[in-house]
Amino acid sequence: MRSIAFLSVSFLVGACASQTPQLPEGDIPEQWTSINSPSVEQWPSMTWWEDFHQPELTLYLTQVRQQNLALGIAQRNLRIAQINLRDAGFDLAPTPNISVNLSKTATDTLDDGVKRAVADQASATATLGYSDILKKPGQFQLARATFAAEQAQQASIALDIYNTAAQSYFQLLFIREQLAVAQQNLDSAESLLNIIQSKVDNGTTQPLDALQQRIAVQQQRNALASLQQNEFSVLSTLALLVAKPVADVHFNGDTLADIVVPDIQPGLPAALLKRRPDIIQAEANLQIASANQLLARLAFLPNISLTGQAGAVSDSLAELIKSPTVVLSAAASVVETLLDNGARARNNTKARLRLENSVASYRQTALAAFNEVNVLLQNARLAKQLSDVAKADLHRAEEANRIAQIRYQQGAEPYQTLLTTQNAMFAIRVQSLQTKLERINTLLALYQALGGGWQKNSATEQLF
Repeated sequence: MRSIAFLSVSFLVGACASQTPQLPEGDIPEQWTSINSPSVEQWPSMTWWEDFHQPELTLYLTQVRQQNLALGIAQRNLRIAQINLRDAGFDLAPTPNISVNLSKTATDTLDDGVKRAVADQASATATLGYSDILKKPGQFQLARATFAAEQAQQASIALDIYNTAAQSYFQLLFIREQLAVAQQNLDSAESLLNIIQSKVDNGTTQPLDALQQRIAVQQQRNALASLQQNEFSVLSTLALLVAKPVADVHFNGDTLADIVVPDIQPGLPAALLKRRPDIIQAEANLQIASANQLLARLAFLPNISLTGQAGAVSDSLAELIKSPTVVLSAAASVVETLLDNGARARNNTKARLRLENSVASYRQTALAAFNEVNVLLQNARLAKQLSDVAKADLHRAEEANRIAQIRYQQGAEPYQTLLTTQNAMFAIRVQSLQTKLERINTLLALYQALGGGWQKNSATEQLF
């Protein structure tokens, strides 16, 4: 419990100073336990998708940045947060107020009915008020922390959208390549059916072989139709991300083979604390809790307000300008609540508990981030190895199927052997594509886990 209390105090001091809170020793790893690319050490840039060297992807992400509706909402929310912070800055200064009054009083004499002016008066008053003086710094600290949390939240929304857009684009290429493979599989199945049917017609094989192959042909046709539906579904997602009808989006890419999978290896883990929006948001929430506890403690002190006033009075507006009667006044107000049935003490206790929760949440977020990056680095390295293995497996499967077809035509192998070899090749083709997509998706997840190029002190507006 003493270590927790000490940690809470250190976090509180760091939050009040608007600095990055200090995690306990051992929470921040000195190095990443997994290495994806030993020869590279770099963090993602804000335009990380350009690393894939795919012009169509770069063009599409540019359209997403310009046209995505959710990004527009996030951008406006960020502007609202900036205005709120500016308002909080103005609240630190005294509040001025100027008023000018002109009055004319007339009365009727009851004897002769003649109207006579009894009095004219003109006055001008300038007031400068500064209320709740002790709480002003804490309130501004709260406003700054709230802005930082909003900024990190909007950055997280933007990064999620870009990641979804890139994933959807690569998914489209994957499906289109699957379509090409499915068509290739269908062509192979139909070609083999012709060979089998010829052998049946010549009486050199059983009609059952032709029937089984027709079933295989129909299965490939069904797979082709299902993939066409999947393609339309992904196109719909891509269209929504640029706020267009699905009929208005067109992509020429149809293969993952041309995609350059970049190497990425982040620098020191400590830098992650300033790059991930979720960590920055947890830090801002900690500062919010710190400010709220400060305000809860200040509630035990009197409410001090100062007011200064300068007034000028005269019989007319002209006289007010030339020779006014000036009145100056100043007032101070000190208001203290003597009895509140323990409400302030309870509020202070709740604020302290919320601060302790924020400390734990910040630490949990940071630890989860470090672990996530380590896992993704290992997954990226493994995905690269599996991709190389899948390529070799596909080459062997295609060669085995070629040999099996030749031997079947020569009568050296039964149909069942050929069917087994053919189905294995079909499955390995699809698995090879899936492995390539999984490698790309792992890399996209790693880009996002590393903060997507955003940093705490960078202009979040650059994301929009």
